Amino acid sequence: MRSRSDIVRITRAATIEAWVVVLVIALTIWLLKSDILSTALERASDFGILSGFAAGLLYSTFVTTPLAIGGFIALSETIPIWQIAVFGALGATIMDLVLMREIRSPLSQLLVRAAVGHEVHAFRKVTGFMRWALAIFGGLLIAIPLPTDELGVIFLGASHLRALKLVPVIFVADLVGIYGFLEILRAFT
Repeated sequence: MRSRSDIVRITRAATIEAWVVVLVIALTIWLLKSDILSTALERASDFGILSGFAAGLLYSTFVTTPLAIGGFIALSETIPIWQIAVFGALGATIMDLVLMREIRSPLSQLLVRAAVGHEVHAFRKVTGFMRWALAIFGGLLIAIPLPTDELGVIFLGASHLRALKLVPVIFVADLVGIYGFLEILRAFT
């Protein structure tokens, strides 16, 4: 039997954020099917790699990941995939560093609590190898082309490694995630 302390309270902010994610996914699907997003990105592709950088900035939050993925898909029709991946990863790395420093998503905090059974603050005493293990796990969450960047960023922050040490982990994770997703997509189209 579960005790009261085992029950996870879902805050209103986490619920709202989850519904916003669902709505943005639906909006992105509609934008892709209606060609509005691809038309806008065709015009934006005149700016070349800056478009990939801008889509990379969007790649780093729960709410805007679907829009970024739609942007990467549309850009891949006119810009080489490796350029999209490199400049998208630069944008995503910058945004991930900002998120790690400034923003704590209520939904990602709830997911961490559900996944590991306690608050992120419990990671404060982690040292040595476990710090890098948390950083690598956070990097893996970032690499997945799903809205998991904020969750990955929380684990990166929990590693308590300096930002300078995390930049390569974040950049490589974003690069692999974006490039891998676009290559898989290209293989199936």
